[in-house]
Amino acid sequence: MHYERRCLAVTPKYINDLIDLIRTSVSNMEAFDSSAPEPTRAAADSGVADVNALYTPEMPMNTYVLGYFRRTLDYIQSRKELAASGLYNLPDFSAIHCEEPDERDDYY
Repeated sequence: MHYERRCLAVTPKYINDLIDLIRTSVSNMEAFDSSAPEPTRAAADSGVADVNALYTPEMPMNTYVLGYFRRTLDYIQSRKELAASGLYNLPDFSAIHCEEPDERDDYY
């Protein structure tokens, strides 16, 4: 995570705005009928990609996206806890809101 590595261009406001944007996009994605998963390119068993091979996911694509997003939020939450413990030299994660909107007091 660039914020964790103290990249000055990545601020808590930037991360919070990105999280909010993803939440909005995910809401739109969930509203879309995703009962038929989209085929995607697949890699051959030999490890070389076959551009003509298609892979159909076992679940709707939004399931994968939501899972990845939730794991990312869990990661941020774990970094917040580590930073708060003071055991590691991490930037201040307290201003990053990875909780669900109804769990936050300052969300409006």
